Parts: sequence; C-alpha cells; structure tokens
Amino acid sequence: MSTGKDFSDYNLGNGTNVPRILYKLKNEYPNKFELILNTLKDIFPFIKDIKPIEYNINSDELNKNNPIGNYIAANNVYFLVALDKNLVRNIDFSSMSDGVRRVLLIFTTLVIAEINNYSLVGIEEPENSLNPKILQRYLMALKSFSKNTRIIMTSHSPHLINYMDPQNIYIGLPNNDGIANFSKIKEKAVNKLLTDANNMDMLVGDYLFDLMSGSEDDLEILSKYVV
Repeated sequence: MSTGKDFSDYNLGNGTNVPRILYKLKNEYPNKFELILNTLKDIFPFIKDIKPIEYNINSDELNKNNPIGNYIAANNVYFLVALDKNLVRNIDFSSMSDGVRRVLLIFTTLVIAEINNYSLVGIEEPENSLNPKILQRYLMALKSFSKNTRIIMTSHSPHLINYMDPQNIYIGLPNNDGIANFSKIKEKAVNKLLTDANNMDMLVGDYLFDLMSGSEDDLEILSKYVV
C-alpha cells in the first residue's frame, strides 16, 4: 500500500481504507469507534463484533529506492475481521453483504466528517442493498451521527420516505424545461398530506411516489403540498 506524502489518517478520499480508519479511531477516538460498532450491531443483530487489525511490515528499503517522490510505502497493513453469530469462524469484513459494508462506510464517513468539521454530507440512495424492514432503525441511527453535520439524502424508495418527517422531505417536480426543481413540503400542508394519504389507504411515501409517477393531474395535486 502506498500513500501520498500529504496523507491524513482521517481523510476518506478516493482510496478509502476503512480498516485503517477504524483502527485509528479505536485507538484515538474510542468513543466514536464504539458508536460505530454499537450502532452497526443494533441494526444488524447477527454481527457480534468487528475488529480492526494492524500488521507491521518493513518498507524502509522500498522507500529508500522509491522512484515516485510524491508517494511513500506504508509500514502497516490493515484488516477488518467480523464476528458473525451465525458463523463458527471469523471472516474478513469484505466477505459480508453489500448492505452491511455500505452502512459501515456511511457511519465511518459521518464520523470523519465530524472530526474534520464538515458541515454537510450527501448520501445517495441510502436504502441500496438494505432490507426495507431495517430502514427505520437505520434512519434513527443516522441521527446519532449528525449532531454537527447535516445530511442530505436522495432516494427513490417509498419505504424510506415512509419513515421520514414530512417536513424534511423535498420533492423534485419537472419545470417547463424538463428540469426538476426540488421544493420542500409546506408545514401547513403536512396534515392534509397525511389525511390524503390515509384516505387512499396508503403511507405517505407510497402516496407521494404514486403521485409522482402519475398523470399531469397527479403532479398538480403534488405541487399543492410543496412550497
């Protein structure tokens, strides 16, 4: 593994090394590491533990003859071991499901955002690779990581929207040029939205997506809920 000379231990960047970051967090920010671990276990009860491990290697000779001056060879290699209640042997975390690994990456990203004083983090389609049954727990968990960092999420999942506070939902409606304008649901329209969805025997997320995929009349109804 090589790193740039201006490399930071808490910089996710393009070459994200979650095992390395978690190892550093466990030693330097144990409370933040425990937050990640315990929240992950709450969402995925089959996870018993995750353990970041550091292995030392001797890269002095390689660095001495390094032909690329802007990079140095790291002296350590990091792994992440997962303990699954359903398995006899421990496994490398990369062997776990896409959903578990993605949630861990998002939690880690949010912790790094707080350490670096980032004010905003964007998450695209957080529901990907996740069972809809855990979405409510997932959204509640994200609040634990967003005390000083705001989170913007884009989603095509009515299941996710069902668990959102309607006042935190922005809806994209096409304008005359075919470009979507995102507008917030009006505070005064929340009760009407809930009533209309209930009258249709639907949850809010299902109702909103049904309108968005409907006719021009449906879009006209939808526009009355937003600012």
